[in-house]
Formats: sequence, C-alpha cells, structure tokens
Amino acid sequence: DLEWYPWHSFFGLNVALAVVAFLGVLAVVPSSVDPDAPALDVVGGLLSLIAVGGVVYGVIEAPDQGWTEPITLARIGAGLLAGVAFVLWELRQAHPLLDPRLFRNRGLAAGTLTMTVQFFAAFGFFFIVLQYLQYVTGRSALGAAVAMLPLPLVLMPTARNAPYLAKRLGFARVAPVGLLSMAVGFFLLGQLRADTPYWFFLVGLAFYGLGMGLAGTPSTTAITSSLPPEKQGVASAVAGSEAEEGAHGGVHADVADGHVEAEPQADGGAAVAGEAGAAGAGEDVAGAIAFLASDEASMITGGNILITGGSHLQL
Repeated sequence: DLEWYPWHSFFGLNVALAVVAFLGVLAVVPSSVDPDAPALDVVGGLLSLIAVGGVVYGVIEAPDQGWTEPITLARIGAGLLAGVAFVLWELRQAHPLLDPRLFRNRGLAAGTLTMTVQFFAAFGFFFIVLQYLQYVTGRSALGAAVAMLPLPLVLMPTARNAPYLAKRLGFARVAPVGLLSMAVGFFLLGQLRADTPYWFFLVGLAFYGLGMGLAGTPSTTAITSSLPPEKQGVASAVAGSEAEEGAHGGVHADVADGHVEAEPQADGGAAVAGEAGAAGAGEDVAGAIAFLASDEASMITGGNILITGGSHLQL
C-alpha cells in the first residue's frame, strides 16, 4: 500500500479491520454480562485515560513544540498528576479498576516490567531500522517490508512452542534467555553500516525473532498466572497496556532523541541504527536481570501455560 499511496493511507486499513472485528464480535461472541458484578469504576477509568493520554500525547508533541515549552510540561504534568490521583483513588475503592497492591506480586511486577522493556526496545529499534532499509540501503517501501519477512518465520513457531519449553524449564529461565537472545540480535543489528551484507542483517533478525518468541509468552503468562480467575480481565488489560505503552515509548523515544529525518544520509542513517541497536541490547539485558530477580514460584505452571501461550500467539 505504501508503495503507491502516502503513509497516512495505512491507518485506513486499521479502521477497516476494527469495523470487521466489531461486527464479528457482535455476531459471534456470546454475552458474558454478570448481573452480580460490581459497578464499573468510572472515575478510575477516566483518571487512567488522562494519565496515559497526557503523558503519551506530551511525548509525541514534544519534539516539535519543545520539551521545555509550557504546553509540553502541562500535558506531561497533567498525565503524571492523573496517574498519582488514579493510584490514590484505587487504593480507597472496594472494587477498584486496578488495585495497585496487586503489583506486590513479584510475578506480576516482573512480567509487566519485562513486557514493557521488550516492546520498548523492539519498536524503538524497528522504527529506525525500516528507515535504514529504505534510506541507507536504497530499498523501496515494499522492498523494506519484504526484507523483514524472515522475522515472523522465526518468531511464530518459537512463540508457538515457547509454552511447552516454559512448562519443562520454568518461566523464569525461558524469559531471560529470550531477552538475552533479543539483546544479541540488537547488538548485531547495531553493527549495520551502509555496505553491510543482507545475510548479516538476517542473522541479527533471527536472534531477535527467537528472543521475542521465547520472552513474549512467559512474560504474558507471568502476568495472567499471578492473578486469580476473577481477575483475568485485569491481567489481560495490564499485559496489553504494557505492550502498547512500551511500543509507543520506544518509537517516540527515538523521535525525541532527534533520530528521525526526512531523508537521512547513508552514513548518518547507519550510525542511528547502530545507536538504536545498542540501546535495545542494553534494555533487554536489564529486563532479563529484572526477570531473574522475580520469584519463580509465583509463576505457576500447568494448564495456564498452554492457554495463555495460545492466546498470546493470536496477538
């Protein structure tokens, strides 16, 4: 699509897919309304919306409007204040939207941190590497996408089988290995230069895909398995939110650091890819250490592995 139309056209696909998904849910998914369920925490929902929206919007606009401009500080400050208000509000509710005390569970905390770090590093780097493939190596938009196709060929079967591996070895062993494999991939991709052969790029991509497949499922399962069945909706929301926040943060961190140019020069573009790769490697190593510090006993095994692994694969 981007080969013949402006980049804005991509968002039309998301709208179309959302409409199809909405109609599919109405037609297929049965109602699960529980008449005995507590009332929705509307205030908590609004505070969380302001908290996330304020910080993300502030970071998005900051590179253009200036980090020290009053409007930027006001947006980010409003988001942070709303976040504090959300925590204080939730601590006082009998049926909170998200009880902050749940993060005392080391499995939930480690899984959340690992998920955030994983997506922060990944999306920040691949936002840059696609520019490398186009502006440095001279590929078209379609050619850059084709160059990335080997990634799912490694990632998907690994993610599919990671639950079985985690069942045998334990979550707290498999997830750090995955993050370290991602770090190796980022380190190799951080060596990219204008004349780097494609096979070298593929090796780094393979290490990254292997690590993403191994780390993603255990991280999600660490979150969902740490909470009782009646809290699985909260667990799923936490996992999804952390993945999205990590992805947005990674992309906009590169934007904020001044890495984005309309048409970067070959040498400069390769240097930027190297910096992003090094940063991603460091972030994943830190995430692996954090996961190793978690309590493996809190990451229960059993049927939940296969269920969560299967659902994660659908993402």
